[in-house]
Amino acid sequence: MTSGILDYLAELGVESRPCDHASVGVHPEIPVLPGWEVVPAEVLPSAFQLLVPSSYPAKKWRPNAVLMHGQLSAPVDANRLLAHADEDSAVLPGWSVTKESRDPWHGHPSYFVEGTYAIEDLNLLAMTRYVVPTGPDGRMYLTQLTITIPAAEQTRFGVDAVTMNAALAIR
Repeated sequence: MTSGILDYLAELGVESRPCDHASVGVHPEIPVLPGWEVVPAEVLPSAFQLLVPSSYPAKKWRPNAVLMHGQLSAPVDANRLLAHADEDSAVLPGWSVTKESRDPWHGHPSYFVEGTYAIEDLNLLAMTRYVVPTGPDGRMYLTQLTITIPAAEQTRFGVDAVTMNAALAIR
């Protein structure tokens, strides 16, 4: 039994190879909203892009938007792949789903989930969108955007989180 997207890909013998901005093919984009800043790539090398609020005190954790993007080493059934997406969030401590959707994202197979969980003294709200786009050359990609904010600060960060998620573009 698999426990998430990467485990399912491993069972198939398929890798998701991280892409960078210089890679050719399909490119995801999210806006850098006012009050947010891009974190240098060396902080999280596997991320395509990492954003944090610039005015939030740098402690052990900060609200963040993490965009992951990888080229799949072989074609897969996108809907079967995304059927395992909810397993990734389910392992979070105290995970409770508040919204989910399997509607396509701009014509691409997709899965969206929003929910809350707690780690140590942090109560967090996370929204994750997985998209499986296919490029014009037939190569498949796995894109994941996860935005995590303190549950108690939804009035401060909620609009930004929804805006970034809604603005996710696949080009």
